[in-house]
Amino acid sequence: MISRDTYAKTLLSLSIVAAASGHAYAATQGTAGATSNGSSIVTISKLNNVQVSAIDDIDLGTQAFLVAPAVGVDDICVFSSNVAYQITFDQAGGSFELAGATSSDTIPYTVQFGLAPATAGTPITGQVGNRLDPECLGVPNAVYTVTVAPADFNAAAPDSYRAVLELLVEAE
Repeated sequence: MISRDTYAKTLLSLSIVAAASGHAYAATQGTAGATSNGSSIVTISKLNNVQVSAIDDIDLGTQAFLVAPAVGVDDICVFSSNVAYQITFDQAGGSFELAGATSSDTIPYTVQFGLAPATAGTPITGQVGNRLDPECLGVPNAVYTVTVAPADFNAAAPDSYRAVLELLVEAE
């Protein structure tokens, strides 16, 4: 049998834990009788999360000269638990440029998200994501395109050019 002192301390500890959890529970207990009923509050919380996945590297190929733009496309998945999101494309240095491995030359490139042109560091707002599955049920729901203009490519020194394009997705 539990002593009154132990019972009181246990009850006080449970009260402190319940108060510290920040939840107000309104469960009611039944009373003895021919019938008895009680109630329980059922809760769940949904976070406002986003996730970008299915991102691939874009290889624009190896050329000596371009007549037409070099274009790379990447189909991606954007999950947003509240559907609405914004996406920002960025690169260290603040502009979209491919840097030469051995030369000091750079080649500018453009980024487009769907039909919207991207400016480095500026969010593209009002986008609609998949809220059913963080992996979009295996079906990409967004696309971005990277383009190098022939004049910019042709003016650069022979070299291997590279850039790290950052994609930042934020819930709206």
